[in-house]
Amino acid sequence: MTRRQRADEEFSRFVYAAYPGLVRFGALLTGDRAGGEDVMQTALMKLYRSWPRLEDEAAAGAYTRRIMVRLAQRGRRRRWTGVLRYLDTYTEMETADALGIPVGRSRAGQREVWPACARWGCSTRTS
Repeated sequence: MTRRQRADEEFSRFVYAAYPGLVRFGALLTGDRAGGEDVMQTALMKLYRSWPRLEDEAAAGAYTRRIMVRLAQRGRRRRWTGVLRYLDTYTEMETADALGIPVGRSRAGQREVWPACARWGCSTRTS
């Protein structure tokens, strides 16, 4: 068995054992099971890439939860960017100031929420 095959087998065992708890944790982070599963799956993809470098397999659960927290925070920040930009008609600078993020990140969040806002008839103010 090659080292990669051994790592894949270990990763599969980890996912099988940790899956229920990670879904529950994700649901708590996002507010619903579907969102929790999305965050968990993205976190597991990131974990898989770094799995061979993990020195302590026992810490994999904590590492995965940390990734999930970061992903959930990023998702919330993007949603708030959309709320402030389109529903409260904040400028890019006002949005960045309110969220404590760089203007460039505010623009990135804006691009992600624009399709939904367009469907809802939100303001299209871009100044």
